[in-house]
Amino acid sequence: MKVWIAKLSEKKNLLRCLREVLEHVPFTWREGEVVAVKLHIGEVGNTTFLRPEYARVVYEWLKDKKVLPFLTDTTVIYRGKRNNGIEAHETAIFHGFGFAPFIVADGIRGVDGVKVRVDGIREKEVKIARAVYESDALFVLSHFKGHGVTGFGGAIKNLGMGCSTKEGKLKMHSGTSPWIDKEKCTGCGLCFEACPFNAIKLEAHAEIIPDKCSGCGACISACPVKAIRIKWDASSRALIERMVDHALGAVRKKRAFYINFLVNITPECDCFPYSKPPVAPDIGLVAGEDPVAVDQASYDLVVEKTGHDPFKKLYPQIDPAYQLACGEKAGLGRRKYEREEL
Repeated sequence: MKVWIAKLSEKKNLLRCLREVLEHVPFTWREGEVVAVKLHIGEVGNTTFLRPEYARVVYEWLKDKKVLPFLTDTTVIYRGKRNNGIEAHETAIFHGFGFAPFIVADGIRGVDGVKVRVDGIREKEVKIARAVYESDALFVLSHFKGHGVTGFGGAIKNLGMGCSTKEGKLKMHSGTSPWIDKEKCTGCGLCFEACPFNAIKLEAHAEIIPDKCSGCGACISACPVKAIRIKWDASSRALIERMVDHALGAVRKKRAFYINFLVNITPECDCFPYSKPPVAPDIGLVAGEDPVAVDQASYDLVVEKTGHDPFKKLYPQIDPAYQLACGEKAGLGRRKYEREEL
């Protein structure tokens, strides 16, 4: 599978890279078809989510094709400004995405979805956000960065986690089991403040309440001394496997094109209300029709550019490539790719 790579240079900024990539989209468009532009609108307080001007270039390019594009994202399971459709829409406007129709894909309460049959690794049926399901095609714009539970987040995570309803997100996270190393814990309370489910109690040190924990990983990213870890066993691998299964459902019988933005490569997801310094230099864009190949090429470029694997260094208990292997196993795409630099 071919992937297109547009690298930043002194003479080529990201907007020019994006326009070059769009020239290679291999689709023939039908007038009036509905195209969902899936992105991550960013949590309030985060400053490294994809800038709205990038989405605007894609939106206007699609409008020129005489199709009906709209921007979309889903609600989240934790407390914050994207927990429901109303505040998620307000956040989209606040972050500059008001230039185009914006639809919260899973509705006001995050439960509006359609059940889709899949031949997944773990699931045979997944619930996909209705606006994604009802679109004719998908344009998936992903900020490539680290992630405390999956190692990194790119096109696969944007599809699987980002196109599911709350039901799917809870199912994915339910098997993940963080634990606290009491010898390392300083009792600073940052994990207590970060936990969206009141699943941490704080005494001399922090302690996780298993019955309340969803496995979302917010505590892992908040801990400054790396005292909170994931039990990287069959239960936590299940999150990635289910994420891939939901990705299968999101693109079933649907054309899709993926663009990964390798800029502001932060340690964590844009779901957090803050942004940490990047762990790799800005590189540019990776694009293609295969989400596994696009993520594999993005991962390879980051390792090439830094000379090491920053995601493995950040989260040594996680195999960053496991989601790529799962994606290939499930038939979502292939890890082997043909690389064309623009």
